[in-house]
Amino acid sequence: MSFLTSAIKDRGFGKGLIDLPKDYSPWSVTLLLILLAYLLSFWVRLEWIDYAQANYTNEQGETVFLRPNMVKQGVALPNTHDSFYFGSIVQKAALGMHQENTLLPGVYQNGMITALPYWLITLFPDLSIEHLLLWLPVYVAGLVCVPIVLIGRLYGCSFWGFAAACLAGITHSYYNRTLSGLL
Repeated sequence: MSFLTSAIKDRGFGKGLIDLPKDYSPWSVTLLLILLAYLLSFWVRLEWIDYAQANYTNEQGETVFLRPNMVKQGVALPNTHDSFYFGSIVQKAALGMHQENTLLPGVYQNGMITALPYWLITLFPDLSIEHLLLWLPVYVAGLVCVPIVLIGRLYGCSFWGFAAACLAGITHSYYNRTLSGLL
C-alpha cells in the first residue's frame, strides 16, 4: 500500500527536478512589485512618445519635429489600423462624424476599448480624441501586470510573478497592440 501512495504522490515526469523558491512575502512587497512592473510598462510606452514627438527649436524660435510625418499639431499620430478603427468609432459617437459609414459599429459594441474614451470625452469635452489615442494606452496597458504578479503570489513566489509581469508588459506582441497612440 505504501508503494501505491508513494506512486500517486510522486507522479509526473521530472517531479521535483525544478522547484521554484517560495517566498510568501508580505502584501507590501507584492504591492511594490506590482507598482514596479506597472511603471516599467508605463516607461516603455513613454519612450515611444518621446521618439515620435522628438523636436528642437530652430534659429527663428520655431519648433521643428524630427519626424514630422508622425506628428499632427504637436501630438503623435495613431500608427496602426486598430487605432484608426477604434478612433473612428469614438469620433462617430462623440463628434457625429462617419454617420454614413455602416461598417463602424456603436461605441459600446467593442466594450471598454471604445466606451472608456467615449465616456472621457463626454466628461471632459476639452480632451481631443488624438490625446486620448496617445495617452490612454500608456496608462491602461500596464494594468496587465496586476493579475500576473498576483498569480505569482498565489503560487507562493511574488518575485516570479513580478518577472512574468515585466515580460508581459513589454513583450513584442502585447507592446505593439497597446502602443501609445493605439487605443
